[in-house]
Amino acid sequence: MNSIKPTKLNVVVSVVIKLFLLLAIALAVYALLRQFDMIVMPAIIKWQYGVVLLILQVFIVYLAAMSWKLLLISTTEIKLSIAEAASHVGLVLVGKYIPGKVWGSLLKVWVLQKRDKNVPSLVGVVCLEQIVGIHSAFIIGGIVYFKPMHELFVLYIAAAVLSILFFRQFLQIGLKLTAHMLKRLKDNLYQAQEISNNLSLNKLLIIYVCNIVHWAVTGAVIAVMAQTVGMDLTGQQFINIACASVLSILVGFLAFFSPGGIGVREVAFVSIVGASIGYDLSVTLSMLYRVWLIIIDSLWGIFSYLYCRSNDDL
Repeated sequence: MNSIKPTKLNVVVSVVIKLFLLLAIALAVYALLRQFDMIVMPAIIKWQYGVVLLILQVFIVYLAAMSWKLLLISTTEIKLSIAEAASHVGLVLVGKYIPGKVWGSLLKVWVLQKRDKNVPSLVGVVCLEQIVGIHSAFIIGGIVYFKPMHELFVLYIAAAVLSILFFRQFLQIGLKLTAHMLKRLKDNLYQAQEISNNLSLNKLLIIYVCNIVHWAVTGAVIAVMAQTVGMDLTGQQFINIACASVLSILVGFLAFFSPGGIGVREVAFVSIVGASIGYDLSVTLSMLYRVWLIIIDSLWGIFSYLYCRSNDDL
């Protein structure tokens, strides 16, 4: 039960938040409709792989929710159900379709502050979640470049493991380097560092495992989709497409000017795998995956809106 009494300001802000979330969902649906005008359906579609795609997507939802649930209970002692944690993740996913990318995270903070928690601390937790997510994506995405070079690949895996084990130290160095460039976020980033220092190594490792497996499965979706459109993949090609997909998602996320990373993500994916699987196929694959993502994000956003509204969180 919320302990904050509803004031006129809270009511006004709540209405604005609801409209904002509905706008984000509408923009996601609009982006979906635009994609249908540009996509060219492949001649061969193996629909039996659709079941695999759905299973993978359900697993992705579970992993994303579990990662957020574990991070939150480890840092703020807020206990969420998997459904509630999934609704928070959905806020971020649909919020990215409004230029700026941060709006979904702000919605997440707004929902959580209804529990009388310290807002600066919550912002720090959300920043820490983003940092761990980006780091995990880099680890998976980098495999596409280092796996063909066997000696360097071993060093890359070792470096990735060390970067997780010494995450706090690397975070501190990174914050010092970026403090001057990100002055507005400096306090929030230092709050994230303080929160990470209070996390035990075991809990941090569990959260990283959830994130890394989440990204690996996310990459596997587009590789399975390639097989859905009739492409026979070798093991190496499957890994390359999966890792390239994660890397392109990360590039799209970092492109703050692009709502949902639309366009940027597709260009990044085609540039990475186009030479190995053919540019025509890579373009078709990237467009199909874009449609798939927008559908998932839209449905997830609608679920988040309905769930949060039913719980009086909005």
